[in-house]
Amino acid sequence: MMSDKAQDKSDGNASGTDRSDNQSGDDSNKTNTSGDKSPVPPTIIGWVVRGLSLALIGALIVFLVYKAVGEDDRFDYEIKPLWDEAQPGPNGGHLVPIEITNKSSRAIRNWQIDVSQGGSEPVSIDMQLVGPLEKLTYVVELEQVDVPVDSVIVFYER
Repeated sequence: MMSDKAQDKSDGNASGTDRSDNQSGDDSNKTNTSGDKSPVPPTIIGWVVRGLSLALIGALIVFLVYKAVGEDDRFDYEIKPLWDEAQPGPNGGHLVPIEITNKSSRAIRNWQIDVSQGGSEPVSIDMQLVGPLEKLTYVVELEQVDVPVDSVIVFYER
């Protein structure tokens, strides 16, 4: 007579293990239809996730390179006296509106410039926030009309 274990082996379970072990739901041992154990190819979702990951990494690299190389810290501005709107001032000079334009593409904070005419005492103009391409008008007292105006940036923050 055969024992129970010998009977199980002869029934087709040659490995001697319980059949429930092979039906545990482990997908790592999946085989294709031909019976060999080659890996299952990635699905469309897998390829989409890989493509999106590569695109995001590439965009991050391009952004970092642009920030490191392409950005200029300087800014450009223009000061234009409006001589035709000048009026007599209280101290013998002239009150002249001065149009200040931030010509850069970035906002400037706490901007201070000194405006002078010739060798005269400079007039200090303080601006809290000037946006990109924004124009501001200040009225300053200057000694003469139609004489070029000099300006010097004292301080600014980006």
